[in-house]
Amino acid sequence: MKPQCSTIVLFYYCCCTIAVLRLTGAVSQRHEYEQDDAIADVHPCQRECRVDEPPKTCEYHFKVEWYYTMSKACYDCPYNITDCYRPDCVPADGVAKPIIVINRSLPGPSIQVCLGDTVMVDVENAMMEESTSVHWHGHHQRNSPYMDGVPYVTQCPVPPHSSFRYVYVADNEGTHFWHSHSGCQRGDGAFGSFVVRAPKSRDIHRDMYDVDVHIITVTDWLHELGIRKFLAHYHGSGNNKPESILINGRGRYKVFDGGYRTPLAQFNVTRGKRYRFRLINAGFLNCPISMSIDNHTFTMIATDGYNVQPVVVDSFVSYAGERWDFVVEATANVGNYWMRFKGLMDCDERFTKAFEVSILHYDGASDEEPEGIPTYDNTFHSGIQLNALNKGSGLMDTATVSELEDATPPKYDLRLEKKPDVTLFMSYDFYSLDNPHFHKPMLYGFKQVSHKSERVYTPQINKMSFKLPSFPLLSQREMIEPWMSCDHIKKDCSNEFCECTNIIRVPLGSVVELFLIDKGKYKYWKKGETYT
Repeated sequence: MKPQCSTIVLFYYCCCTIAVLRLTGAVSQRHEYEQDDAIADVHPCQRECRVDEPPKTCEYHFKVEWYYTMSKACYDCPYNITDCYRPDCVPADGVAKPIIVINRSLPGPSIQVCLGDTVMVDVENAMMEESTSVHWHGHHQRNSPYMDGVPYVTQCPVPPHSSFRYVYVADNEGTHFWHSHSGCQRGDGAFGSFVVRAPKSRDIHRDMYDVDVHIITVTDWLHELGIRKFLAHYHGSGNNKPESILINGRGRYKVFDGGYRTPLAQFNVTRGKRYRFRLINAGFLNCPISMSIDNHTFTMIATDGYNVQPVVVDSFVSYAGERWDFVVEATANVGNYWMRFKGLMDCDERFTKAFEVSILHYDGASDEEPEGIPTYDNTFHSGIQLNALNKGSGLMDTATVSELEDATPPKYDLRLEKKPDVTLFMSYDFYSLDNPHFHKPMLYGFKQVSHKSERVYTPQINKMSFKLPSFPLLSQREMIEPWMSCDHIKKDCSNEFCECTNIIRVPLGSVVELFLIDKGKYKYWKKGETYT
């Protein structure tokens, strides 16, 4: 019999998330740290991909552990700015807090391989009491489903003080990312970039850019552990709003004595060259982020690993889990330019005004920052915006994802000509139920809580909450019992909380048609006006 995961499981119920730096004579030392880090981070598999080159086996070691921002490894950061670049120093936005990291870096190691390479990652769980797992977001895992990294679906979680080896072939190119798929660990820092490149001769956009080196990982950032934020929101009067944003793990929220701040992310370009940027939104909570670069535009060429016909825009919005590839032409005057990242929805002007900047630095420009003091309030996105919040197609100032055209249309699938064998409808919404995890009936049921801000709505699919089993469904499906199915629930789930392992059986080889229905309503607030 296959080994079974422990039936005693601790579940963390999580949603699934100016002063100028004073440069001293030690700038050269800072650059030395940066160069040493860059050299150390270059993996043998991070190379130019060639048609006639045999694939490689790319080995990585991920050590997952509890850590701390602004730790002792940071010495006198930010008072001595070079200390912020020391090995193992994670300054984040200057606010000291516990985090979960891979190899004591934020983001974690970047995996950059060629199409057809074998990726082999040994994940060592060095945490004291939490299990973990790693999901490869955007990678299809068509021939390696057990490597997808979803606890109790594709694998047992990795217990503390043990290891697990992920092995799979990188068989779909594009910009992806990896992150923990356990509890709130992704929001606490356990994430990184994952790029699968093909030989340039296969890239239909190869003539549009000269350089492909820049990866931007953007995430909303909490100043406390995700589980604490969650518990305060779901069991008390706390909120679920992120305080700030990090760009490649860097930001400057806290102002230290003397006006010192932690360093920003910087992206270097040479005037006259065209750069392919790969943006990954590793966000944790409901915080879409709009991006713009002063005096520059974006030529969008790919999204979520798929090539699109090029579209030129002035700004764009990314949501948690999305990836966008775009080309920036370095044609402005030599100088430094602000790259602005503005939080929306739960990060907007009603709440925390989450905002961050990084720097586009031209070779030959000074080390001084761009002019002006960028803030949430003085950042406006004019021109055309792609993927705008709550705006449909047909508008002059926006472009929607539905209007993008596939640059490499797939071959027509003959299965689409068939009448589906199975049609499924899956509707999603938030419901005012007495969910016993948060609202115990007759004690503090949903409607018994007098402060409406403390009432927690329950997100459900088909009015059912998914209950994880004690074993991985994919590898030990012979252990699935009929009573686990939602079909055996006798309650009125329209009015009562229902929880089950929602297993839908379909015949092998059948054509399944699936409808996803968003039943919810969103009220958009704008200075006294409300739109439903």
